[in-house]
Amino acid sequence: MIARIDRSRVTKRNALRTVSALLVHAHKAGVIAKVPTLPSVEGRSEPSKRRALTASELRAVLAAADEDVRAVFTLASWCALRYGEVAALDVGAIDTAAWTVRVERAVKRDPSGRPVLGPPKSRAGYRSVSIPPQAREDMAAYLSRRGDGPGLLFPCTPGWGGFWSDRALRTRLKVACERAGVEPVGLHELRHTGLTLFGQAGATLADLMYRAGHTSADTVMIYQHSTAERDRELAARMG
Repeated sequence: MIARIDRSRVTKRNALRTVSALLVHAHKAGVIAKVPTLPSVEGRSEPSKRRALTASELRAVLAAADEDVRAVFTLASWCALRYGEVAALDVGAIDTAAWTVRVERAVKRDPSGRPVLGPPKSRAGYRSVSIPPQAREDMAAYLSRRGDGPGLLFPCTPGWGGFWSDRALRTRLKVACERAGVEPVGLHELRHTGLTLFGQAGATLADLMYRAGHTSADTVMIYQHSTAERDRELAARMG
């Protein structure tokens, strides 16, 4: 059987980023004299700025979501988990005594596009994240309906190999946003929202890196910027 080759613009762009990173590393190591210019992806457009929901918008979207996916969106937002991390969780990953969620694996695609379980994105992806009080009621309600039987925390049957696909969840999230009267956002915007709110709550750079499962400080600096904006806003109200 011949594996399907993904020739989408996103796949081409990701491949170019990987090659670019390898070339930069080779240049720093002295293997090549300079980094060559790579071709651009035809039709490539500048990425749009990710939008973070306000806390009230997030609550409205979660309240409007269907019961079978509300807890998925709860963990993706309040706990800032990636899609693949949420989809791969098993029941034992949730500790209701300590109110934490343990991330140890992620759903990925094999070369043919089928879902497979693999490790998190990086070593920093292995983490135990606190579930904030705002999310516990939704999680407790879902766990009560789901039961404590073994298996995926969020099974989808019939589904994409038993997992929720990112496409199916995006569709359900769009419906929830429309019901709540909120401009639709994607799954990664839920994660962006959670990290933004965490930063506004006073998280340090190290706190944000741990919660996000990031190894690069540059990646989470945007949430420190959000905190600085909040600081200026509050300072302007003084007196």
